[in-house]
Amino acid sequence: MKQVLLCLVCLGWLGCEGRIDPGLFQFADLSEGSAVEGELAVELGPGFNTLKHGVGFLANGTFIDQDRVRPYQTRLDTRALPEGDLTLAVIDLAEASADPSVPLQPPQPVASIRLIVDNQGPEITLAQPKAIPCVRSGDRLTISVQATDHVGVKNVDFRIAAESIAHFTSLPYEHTLVLSAAHFTGPNAKPTCLITIGAENRRNLISNQTTELARCSD
Repeated sequence: MKQVLLCLVCLGWLGCEGRIDPGLFQFADLSEGSAVEGELAVELGPGFNTLKHGVGFLANGTFIDQDRVRPYQTRLDTRALPEGDLTLAVIDLAEASADPSVPLQPPQPVASIRLIVDNQGPEITLAQPKAIPCVRSGDRLTISVQATDHVGVKNVDFRIAAESIAHFTSLPYEHTLVLSAAHFTGPNAKPTCLITIGAENRRNLISNQTTELARCSD
């Protein structure tokens, strides 16, 4: 679990300068636009101690937790959130319902920070080959994929069986080859061409996708 002392950006248009001193904010590992993963332990800096009734925490506008004891803290499991943009915001509970049986209607946040949830490697979409019933030695085969990631794709690797046949660090991710007997593995009665696409993002998270093509009967 990652422990962070979170510095949030004071929203001046709310007039919070008189209640929260931005100069007191403290910050450990994160900054605006940082990528986060796993479980975060979030503790607000001393600038938030002037909120005497406690704070509520919102993730992408959804109320997730509250704390009425200073220093204000929460834990957030980013694995339960969608990949991509995350806005973590703080509200003043003095402006919300104090009755726990009444669903909170969050007021405007007094502070927020934008982060990027990144728990997985790139998303891989196979463009080619598609709908091929079988392949033979001597066939020309084009492999083409799309790979996307919220923090950027670092590289993409094409493998047939355990052999790397193409490596990319930029678009397009496409390669054409002529199949040979060495590209087929498995039992003699049912050999297949096993294509594996590996993609790594800029935070070194990796994803893989495998496609199996049958060899045509003679």
